[in-house]
Amino acid sequence: MYDWYRCADLCLAFLHDVHVSSNTDASKRDVQFRSSLWFLRGWTLQELLAPSILLFLSSTWDVIGSKQTSAALVASVTNIDQDVLTFKRSLRDVSVACKMSWAASRRTTREEDEAYCLMGIFGVSIPIMYGEGRYAFVRLQEEVIRTIPDQSIFAWGRILRAPQVPFQFCHPDDSAVASAPHPPPAQYPSSNQYVLASSPRDFEASSSIIHLSRDQFAETLGMSPESTYQVFTVTAHGIHVQLPLVVVISKDLHEMSPTYLALLACETQHDGNLLALLLRSQDDNAGPGFLVGAGAGNLAQAAAGILGASDLKDWHYRAVYLSIRDVERIRRRRLFRMADIYVPHRPSPDASETKRDQRIFRSIQELQHPFDVVLSGWSRSLLSLDGSRVLEPDKDEDSIVLRDRFLSVYLTPGVVISYKAIHINIQIGHCKCSLDRRFQVVPGVLVWSPHAESSLEQRYKDVPHLIDHPVHIHSWAFRDGVASTSVDLRPFSSPRERITVRLTLYQPSDQSSTQAYRLGVEVTSSQVDVQLSSSVPSRLRNYRAMVYDPTLGHSSLGGGDLQTKLDMLSDSLPLPVRGRTRSRSFSAPYTVEPYDLTPEDGKHKHLMTESPDDEIRVVQLPESPPITATNSGSSDYPANDWHGSLPRRYAPPSQEPPNPSLVTTLETAFFRGQRHSVFLC
Repeated sequence: MYDWYRCADLCLAFLHDVHVSSNTDASKRDVQFRSSLWFLRGWTLQELLAPSILLFLSSTWDVIGSKQTSAALVASVTNIDQDVLTFKRSLRDVSVACKMSWAASRRTTREEDEAYCLMGIFGVSIPIMYGEGRYAFVRLQEEVIRTIPDQSIFAWGRILRAPQVPFQFCHPDDSAVASAPHPPPAQYPSSNQYVLASSPRDFEASSSIIHLSRDQFAETLGMSPESTYQVFTVTAHGIHVQLPLVVVISKDLHEMSPTYLALLACETQHDGNLLALLLRSQDDNAGPGFLVGAGAGNLAQAAAGILGASDLKDWHYRAVYLSIRDVERIRRRRLFRMADIYVPHRPSPDASETKRDQRIFRSIQELQHPFDVVLSGWSRSLLSLDGSRVLEPDKDEDSIVLRDRFLSVYLTPGVVISYKAIHINIQIGHCKCSLDRRFQVVPGVLVWSPHAESSLEQRYKDVPHLIDHPVHIHSWAFRDGVASTSVDLRPFSSPRERITVRLTLYQPSDQSSTQAYRLGVEVTSSQVDVQLSSSVPSRLRNYRAMVYDPTLGHSSLGGGDLQTKLDMLSDSLPLPVRGRTRSRSFSAPYTVEPYDLTPEDGKHKHLMTESPDDEIRVVQLPESPPITATNSGSSDYPANDWHGSLPRRYAPPSQEPPNPSLVTTLETAFFRGQRHSVFLC
């Protein structure tokens, strides 16, 4: 298309948003002309540069100027040299970095067009493949470095001015460099550590970079012109290139670790400062592989984790300007050597996926206000295929809206799914862990069922919660802008069946500016092999309010043969340790009958409880210390007439003990429907 415009006799630029005529006052006409969207579109850049004759038309089709007569005005709007617009200066004499800067403020509807609209300006051609995203601009740069011997293509991003940081220059083969520590690569902004840019916007501040010819570069460094031939080869390990390397050591760069400077054949237009890439080794030991960029700032804060991702950008630099005095010192002392290096030029597929996921991950990470989650419509349709249905607590609303809620199995769930006669409760809200108190909001999801054992419900009791705890949405898998996780449920009535609930969370593109998310639910079931275990059944262990100190350990108690009586084996239970006394009072229509399962040694007693839900609970306690029971009614009952446990879904939430080192076991007793309190010491 660039050639079409270049070879045309006359080109017309229709400015639909400039509502003036040829008779309008010039100052008013210029104001509207400056603000036209035509100067912000990516494809119109070649329409401006290529034609020999270009006329500008207003919305009424009146001629309001030409590229020649309005060159000064166009130059002030686009930052393009007026001599280039009037063909006094050839486009070939403009550096690659400067041309890229012309497109930095322009936008295209599709990401790929940011690259495709620049092909003619650089005189290159690449296959058009819509759907590749940012890779199109990387491919454009790869073709440019194969075609144009201009190293200013690497001059983008933040550039450090040498006077800000005191440098100590060394030769790469210096013994001080070999003995200096080479720390592992730091976690800098990922998009800035590659040698090629991801968008024309990265060249926004590169308009003053000019390219040096081979002869000029050789004269600057005191080299022969033959040694300045540089071939760039694209490999799987990055771009392979031979560049002059200098080592610089500074207390503000990686805490006195060596940072390499790759001298480039380009300089600033006004003061003649030479440009050098800041490189750091990819490996612990110095090798040919490098990453671009280094930190200059308060590294102590970064090491302590005080600086966030946005703060890292403020002290991360990709290149440095070397003054004429610094270059003269390097040249006179021959502190550089030509070296073959490999520098990654494009993100790996995994890194690209991570970048695409940054929007939803950052959105969830930075939640500071109440947020809404709506069950997606496709989830309802999918669940209805196998007879499942959604039971909403609020029947007046068609969707589930969760706002400013804290996770708890004792609160009403956000959505209840009936799947094969099993109710699956899903709750989304704020986690009540210490991280939530520190960072205001840590969103999480809790999945449980009164008819099945939930892996997520068990993990929710873990104290303390880390940021990657499975309850936290931060721990979910992020892929292509969708966060997902899976939770397994094992029905009590069918131990060989495993129900998998897959949850997905995403932010609709039409609601990216609001705190609204869509929840997707997919439920599947499969058969698994169940192996008999001699440890405490997790179902039973989950219903004991216990804080365990690993320094105290467990004591193994004789179990007795329960296989013939209850079809389960329970040979070890936590031993109650004397500590702080706690009590709980409940009321429920439970009946508890003693069941003699005393082992041969006679030191322990097993009792069985039955509930209206046909759930069986086995409780095992030593005869000492004694159990004291108090009746809230009128009479006392002997201690051996009762003992039972309450299903967790009916029990109030347990409180954290004042002393985490204590191990306290709490059991609840019921006297044939009456209310009592039990103390275990």
